[in-house]
Amino acid sequence: MEHLTISANGAQFHVAKTGTGEPLLLLHGWPEFWLSWEPLMQRLQDRFTLIAPDLRGFGKSDKPVEPFGPPDHAKDMVALLDAFGIKRAGVVGHDVGGAIMQPLARSSPDRLVGLFFFDFVYPGIGPRMAEPDRLKEIWYQSFNQMEMAPTIVGATRRTCETYIGHFLRHWSYRKDAFDGVLDAFTDNFMQPGNLAGGFAHYRAANAGRIAMMKGEVPNLPKITVPTCVRWAEHDPLFPMRGPTGSAKLSPTWISRCSPASVTFRIGKTPIVRQKKSRNFLGHCGNNAWGRLARPPRLRTIHTTTFYKKTSGRQGYARTLAVHRRSRHCNVG
Repeated sequence: MEHLTISANGAQFHVAKTGTGEPLLLLHGWPEFWLSWEPLMQRLQDRFTLIAPDLRGFGKSDKPVEPFGPPDHAKDMVALLDAFGIKRAGVVGHDVGGAIMQPLARSSPDRLVGLFFFDFVYPGIGPRMAEPDRLKEIWYQSFNQMEMAPTIVGATRRTCETYIGHFLRHWSYRKDAFDGVLDAFTDNFMQPGNLAGGFAHYRAANAGRIAMMKGEVPNLPKITVPTCVRWAEHDPLFPMRGPTGSAKLSPTWISRCSPASVTFRIGKTPIVRQKKSRNFLGHCGNNAWGRLARPPRLRTIHTTTFYKKTSGRQGYARTLAVHRRSRHCNVG
């Protein structure tokens, strides 16, 4: 694993890089940094060149001086690809990373081979964002915008560990998934500027979040880049439930519900995410992306067909079979 400092778009980025093959850009969420991707990077390094940056505001990358949202991060990622001399790459991301991938795909589709999303906010969620049973889950999005938030969370190492650790456990299928790296995550967010840097995303995204709650999301152009989505069956923030606007995101959307809740330690979960990414993105060299991008006769699998909790290879095989059979799926 190489750890590099790359200059791009007027900032310095820490980037973890390993592997050989087609480039794959990995975009983390909050409260995270590049380390979330380490298990997946270990598993895919024989097939892809894996690039996992600390987003601006996170980890060892430079910090923004004002709210810094997905369109800003998208510009950073294009500049980062330029710095590596990469013309086109596949992108995998979730949460904040998934939010970044959407403006990235709309502004620079020619730079992308394909998109592989895990649980993330997209316009089709709409007013569900403000439903009472969701408000008790998204309270932190308001707290993180408060000027006092970095001071309160970072008052002591214990307060930081308690706050960050809460989300890593609450949003994980396996509650012990982060036990071995919780100290590293706490160390990361105790570094000067890292709490405020991560919170900058929520300040920048607030207007869009309020618009979504009111059902006033602008009519954005569809993403034309081939897209695959994995949504956790037990996601505590936005559970899968019926078709709600996936077609507004991308006409080349493949989706399937995963038999678990959100888990950030990618690769250390009952869902073999590296297998899903590998099978979908592994077609980079044989024009499968081009075929997928032409969806004149789309099949739809509704959420009622999503399998319940399964285990072992049987569940994985069923999921991969869906990837081969389907070209489109509505998601909640």
